[in-house]
Amino acid sequence: RFVEKGGFLTTGVQNWVVFQSTVVGPPGITYAVPVDSASPVDVTAPASSRVLAFLPSLPLPVVVVQGPDAIGKCSGLELNALASVGLAARDFAEVRWTLESFTPLYEVIDSTELLEQLRGHLADASANKELLLSIEAGNPNATRSLPFFPSGDLVFRLYLRNWAGGDAYRDVAVASSNTTAPIVKLVTLASEALARDTLTIEASAESCATADGTAAIAYKWRIESSPAAYNDAPFQAAHVTTDRVLSVPAYTLPVGTTYVFTVTATIDGQSTSKSVSVAIAKSTPLASIGGGDKTIGVGAPGSTAAVPDYTLDAGTSQNRDYAPGTPSSRNGLSFAWACNYRADRADATLSVCPGSYFAANGALCTIKGSALPKVSTVYSFTVTVRPLLSSCIAAGGALSACAVDPFVPASTATVRVTTVPDLPPLVSLTVLTEHQMESKVDTEIQQTVSVHVVNVDTSLSLSANLSHPVAGKSITLIQWRLLGQPASVTCNDPSHWCHPSNIRTEQVVAGPSLLTETTTSTGQAVSRVCPDACTISISFAPFAFTGLGSYELQVEATDQDGKRATASLRVRFNQAPRFGSFSVSPAQGAALETVFKIAASGWQDVENPTEELKYTVAYRQLGCAAADCESTLV
Repeated sequence: RFVEKGGFLTTGVQNWVVFQSTVVGPPGITYAVPVDSASPVDVTAPASSRVLAFLPSLPLPVVVVQGPDAIGKCSGLELNALASVGLAARDFAEVRWTLESFTPLYEVIDSTELLEQLRGHLADASANKELLLSIEAGNPNATRSLPFFPSGDLVFRLYLRNWAGGDAYRDVAVASSNTTAPIVKLVTLASEALARDTLTIEASAESCATADGTAAIAYKWRIESSPAAYNDAPFQAAHVTTDRVLSVPAYTLPVGTTYVFTVTATIDGQSTSKSVSVAIAKSTPLASIGGGDKTIGVGAPGSTAAVPDYTLDAGTSQNRDYAPGTPSSRNGLSFAWACNYRADRADATLSVCPGSYFAANGALCTIKGSALPKVSTVYSFTVTVRPLLSSCIAAGGALSACAVDPFVPASTATVRVTTVPDLPPLVSLTVLTEHQMESKVDTEIQQTVSVHVVNVDTSLSLSANLSHPVAGKSITLIQWRLLGQPASVTCNDPSHWCHPSNIRTEQVVAGPSLLTETTTSTGQAVSRVCPDACTISISFAPFAFTGLGSYELQVEATDQDGKRATASLRVRFNQAPRFGSFSVSPAQGAALETVFKIAASGWQDVENPTEELKYTVAYRQLGCAAADCESTLV
């Protein structure tokens, strides 16, 4: 893709240069493309050139179509593409519904007329750029209706093109049957699930044999697995249900196994079965190093004072295929430690730490304080965590004999340790709130850092452990900061993270973006004294941090001699989807008669606009706030 920035006029045939996409430079760069020879028609025409600017890649639509995979004799068809994204900030320039193929169930039945009517409805919906396609059956008063849908396999295609020219399509297969046996639909989030998630599969069935299409339908589930070891009677008894919804608790199904979930719906002696396969996939482990980035003392040059060792602990890392707190979740991991530093501030690359600087032992890494140079240096310690083979863990033998699973990606966590030529307090910082971990490159320091990911609607709680390496020394001042904040964050506005309304613990405002620990609950700025070792906590209200990107929170401890040490960590607050709408039409109706259409459209993940979202639709009785008043539809 390129735009012509200039041109030239020649007679006869123009000469063109063809570029391979792999040799074209980055977008936004302008190129002068020479034409080496004159026009073959007019040999006197001068050589010239064209000036081209190559454009960025087109924004592409992501086509999402929701609808049934089967319809019955009295079923209409509704295909909902309102969740599609990639409009490039405008309405789609083209919406095209087509019937790509039809495989009849009965060759002797001529469905030509029905198919022509169906194609006409699709063309009409396309002309109106409708993302919600609705065709009823047997209702001549409807906007679009067929006497009935032809029996067989129908494949529909939705093609979308945005104003920038980006296009994409998705095919949807629908099986049609003109019988009164129940039409069964299964709703599950994906063909793969993780052991740590509750697996929920919902069945729904309808039949023309009942007045409202759903009454008196009985359900029965069956679970089959490969290997067949999980097909025995106790396993079935624990999980088989006659409810419409099958729910299997987290950590019930072993990883590496594929399960076939089959539901049979029966009415008036007629039954229909529907199956779905779900593989329990292996999870990437969660790598974590406790304590956050920190300052440690290595002693003053020439001093003979004892310098302690410091320990980094990755024991909070998890093998997420097993329930938290179990031996397998903590011990079913392999750890590899690495240390790097910048020997000179002018160095463009990092140097590998000498082996004498640290000693690794599984999840623990001991920093040899006395072996480190007595200068200010920033060290990066990284742990790489890999899960052990689940088959070996399940065998129940010694985990030390289990090999690393080569097919599961590793996870890493990094902390920065800054040394100072002194012996200041020792501080570490931990996130208490449930969180995930991710890694990113800090462009300022050109190093990989770890980020804690917390949902924005939860309360953020941190815990700081403080002590002093020198006996008898006390910590006399403890302060909290949010680094990189502008001077306008004065803590006087409720939108500021440090406003008293956002703080649930006993810190008081000491300045712009600065909180001080206090020993009282009355708001008096009385500094908290830590004479030996102590643990303090800070907690923030939900939505105290609403911006995108990550925040760096820091705790600083100052001892009686004015020596300071800090610990910090980065937190990103996962935002809820935004920009969408929700509608129910009509607003009123009659039970068992009115068909209500529920639409949630335009929702986007603000951090990743092209990510497909998961939707849950529920209804609640008006005026009732109890949990049993709410029912989930899908």
